[in-house]
Amino acid sequence: LIVARITGFGQTGELSQRFGRELNYVALSGLMPTFAGHSVKRFPYWTPANMLAGFAGGSLMAAFGILAAIHQRIINGGKGSIIDVSMVDGLAYLGSFQTIYKDIDNVWNKPFSWFSGDCPVYRCYETSDGKFMAVAALERRFHTKMLQVLEVNIPVSDIWTKPAEVTEKLEAVFKTKTRREWMEIFRGASPLPFVPVPSYQPASHILSFCQNLFT
Repeated sequence: LIVARITGFGQTGELSQRFGRELNYVALSGLMPTFAGHSVKRFPYWTPANMLAGFAGGSLMAAFGILAAIHQRIINGGKGSIIDVSMVDGLAYLGSFQTIYKDIDNVWNKPFSWFSGDCPVYRCYETSDGKFMAVAALERRFHTKMLQVLEVNIPVSDIWTKPAEVTEKLEAVFKTKTRREWMEIFRGASPLPFVPVPSYQPASHILSFCQNLFT
C-alpha cells in the first residue's frame, strides 16, 4: 500500500496542527517577496490562488513521491511506502533558486531590480483600453529592439541608470494604443518577449493565437 499525506506545515513541529491557506504557506516558505513589486502600495504582497503551495508544492510533490514509491515497490518486492508532503517544504524546494542565488538584492530586493515587479523592461504595462501587455525584455538585444519598435529615443543605458524616468516614458507610450494594436505590432516585429495579459474569461481566445492551448 502506498499512502500520500499532504499537509500545510508538515506532520511534526509547532505548526503541524495549525490551519492554513495558500497565503500562509507561501509566506512561510520565504518566497512571498518575489510575487509582488515595490510599486504596489496598498497590497504589498500577493500570491496566485492555490497554484503555488497547493498545486505545485503539495499535489505535484505528492505525485512525484507516489511515482517514486511505485518504482521502489517494483524494485524491493512489493513493500509499500508513506509519502509525507508539507506544502511549505515543497514550495521552498521549488523556489530554491531564489534562496541560493548570490545576487539576490539586484534580482529581487532592490527597487527596479529584475524581478521586483517595477523593472522597466520586465513588468506589465497598461494599454489605452485598460488592459495589459507583459514585457520581458531583460536581455540587451531585446530591450534595444523594444525601444526601436516603441520609437522611444533614449540611451539603452538609461534603463538601468534612470529606471523611474524610463518607466514613466514607457507607461505613456503603451497607453497610446489598445492591447490588440500592440499585439499586432509586436507580432509583426522580430521575435520579442511581449505577450498580452488575458483576463480569466477570454483567456482561451487570446492564447489560441499562440498554440491552441484550450482545444
